[in-house]
Order: sequence, then C-alpha cells, then structure tokens
Amino acid sequence: MIKIFLLCSATTFISFLFVLLFPAVPVIENKIFLFLSNLAFLSVVFSFSVPSYFFMKCTARSKFSSVNCGSGVIAYPSVKAPIYLGWLSLIGLFFIAFDRVYLRGIDYTQELRAARYEWLDSVGGGGIGILGNLLIPLAYISVFYIVRNYEYIGNKATSFLILSSFFSILGHAFLNGGRSNILLLFLVVYISFVTKVNIFSRVSKKALLISSIISIISFYYVSEIVASSATIGDVNVQELLRLGVLEMYAVPNDYLFDAELPSYLSVFLYCVAYLFHGQWTAQVVYDLQVKEGFHSIVSTPTVLLDKLGLIDLGLTERAFSDTGVFVALPGSLYYDFGWFGFFLYSAVLGFIFGFSVYWVKSGCYLSWFKAVLIFLSFSIVILSPILPAYGFSYFSFIIFSFFLTFILNKLFMRRNIYF
Repeated sequence: MIKIFLLCSATTFISFLFVLLFPAVPVIENKIFLFLSNLAFLSVVFSFSVPSYFFMKCTARSKFSSVNCGSGVIAYPSVKAPIYLGWLSLIGLFFIAFDRVYLRGIDYTQELRAARYEWLDSVGGGGIGILGNLLIPLAYISVFYIVRNYEYIGNKATSFLILSSFFSILGHAFLNGGRSNILLLFLVVYISFVTKVNIFSRVSKKALLISSIISIISFYYVSEIVASSATIGDVNVQELLRLGVLEMYAVPNDYLFDAELPSYLSVFLYCVAYLFHGQWTAQVVYDLQVKEGFHSIVSTPTVLLDKLGLIDLGLTERAFSDTGVFVALPGSLYYDFGWFGFFLYSAVLGFIFGFSVYWVKSGCYLSWFKAVLIFLSFSIVILSPILPAYGFSYFSFIIFSFFLTFILNKLFMRRNIYF
C-alpha cells in the first residue's frame, strides 16, 4: 500500500523541487503555507486510506469467478481483445476532423495555436462533433486495458491498439492545438503501470522502448505548440517563457532570463512552468482577502450545470480568471472551503483511495465501476500539485468512456469487460 501511495504522491515532491529550483518566485511568496497544505493533504488522504484499506481486507470476499480473478489468470484470450476500441477512436478522430475542417472551415495550414483560437471562436458543428468527442476517449481506455493486460493480448492486437490509440490522441491534440491530451495520455499510462501487481517485475524492454518513442514524439509535438505560440505572438521562445511566467503570477529571475538561453532549454522550462505553476498561485491564494467563485469543484459536469443556471461557480469573478491559470488542489480547496472543507474533502478522498488500493492489490481484474474509482482517486492524488484532475475538460469524457466501454463490450462481445 505504501509503495502505491508513494508512486501517486511523487508528483508533489517533484513540485517542491520546482518551487525551490525554478528561476522565478510567485508575486506573493508563502512557502510555509504551500508546503503545509500539500503535506497536510497527503497526510490526511493517507491516514484515512489506511482504515478503509484494512476494512476491505478484513471483510471483503471476492465475488469474481476464476475466469477474471486471481494472479496470472487471463481475463480474455487474445482473440477477445477489445479491437473495437481502436476502430471507434479512429472513427471519432475522423468525425472531429470533419467537424473542424469541413463544417467549421478551420485552416490548419496556419500555426497550430492560431488554428486553435480560430476553432474556439467558431460556431457550427453539431452532432458529428459531439459524437467524435464521445468516441475519441475510448483511446485512453484502450491504453489502460493494454498496459494492464499486455502479457495476455496477441502481438497484432497489441500493436493495433497502441498505434490507433496514440494516433487518435495525438491527432485530437493536433486538431485542438492543445497540450492537455498529451498530459492525460501520460496520466493514463502511469496509473495503468502503478495499478499492475508486481509492476517492477513485469515492465518489459519492449514496453519501455514503446514508452520512450511515444515520449519523444509527444515532447516534439509540445515543443511545436510552444514554438507556435511564440510565432503568433511575434516573440522568440525565451521571451514567450518570460511572458508566460508573468501570466502565471510569478516574477522571473532577471539575471537568468537576461542571458541568452538555448531554445530547447526555454521550451523545457516553459513546459515545467506550465505543469507546476499551480504551486505559485496556491501561495498567492493564502493572502487573498476576497475569495469569490470556485476552483476545486470546476469540471465539465459542473460547468454545464453553471451554464444551465442550476449552480453558480463564479467563473468570471474568481481569482485568476483573467488568465485562466491553474491552482494546485490543496490551494484551491483552501480557497473554496477553508481548512474545514480542505480536511473533509481529503478524508473522503482517503477512504476512496484506500478502497482503490485494496482492489488493485487483491489481484482481481476490475469491473468498469471499480476502474473508474481507481482512476479517479489516483488521478486526483497524482495531479493534486498541478490542479484538480477533473479540471481538465476531457477528464470527464475519459471517466464516461469506462461506462461506454462496458456497454460496447456487452454489444460486441456479449460479455462484461474487466480491466
């Protein structure tokens, strides 16, 4: 249990290194609150996960048959690998491309970020775009399934699912001109490995090679996105980095930024700042006298409820709404609910996390519902130093896709699917 918790909380300690080593400081510096809130969040989550884990261990009894539970037992033979996930995600990509290029008329011969802004300002599309957005997330489910079961899936099926999934996710990121799809891909891969039993003894050289290739391609794509932002802003990458740091509520170190930096270093620093600038805004949060709106409960479902007038998230009144920057989860909880809400949220998450760890360590294959709870709780802990995980608009689509996969497997395979 401790190993899994440490793997999930590793990003928090990496974020501490960011705060200490990055050549910039927040406009309002409060490292005591930052470190206290992050460590308190992890401590409460872990403290409440322990009793729930041992409660499950002492009382739960497996309700699975030997077909889908037990160490080394195959959930599905290779001929039953969910190939349809790959095909449907590719179809979803085609629908999105048709919506953007044909129906909306987005010009992708220009800079990617310019195409993104054109898309965001466009109107049109309709059912085909919605359907595409529902199908593409199946690629993430495919990745989750492959990583957890690659020993039992045939090489042809594995290759097809890997290629189709990566092509769908990268293609969607390209059409969006964004970066969050890539981050969510790495999140899914990381959680998939963390939730494998005896993970360190099962990672093959082939898996590491594929992961390395995907990482290189992904970093190249993100680099192109950063360069595209610099081009349409008529600045070089180093100046984009400096301006970006200022927009993230930090003050750059003039001594370093006045020196000429290699482009690759500027891109790397920009990516790191983009990932962990929630640690800067979290420090600013503590000294705000007025805390309007919400940060910690913003997600695709709650935004829809806000647009329907059923709730009021105060999206335009909340702090940092002028730039849309991230706020780390502990800081956003304090902003929204104070210390009481902070501890209550962390405690509830801890209980769910403890159940999730038990299901992972039990060696049983996971139903779609358990897979959702594991993915949700692990994601929240892993991304906590960055932002609330569900703050990514596409995160909710991935959650929904677990249920959609269950329905599709019933339709195509005439049986339940286990992960």
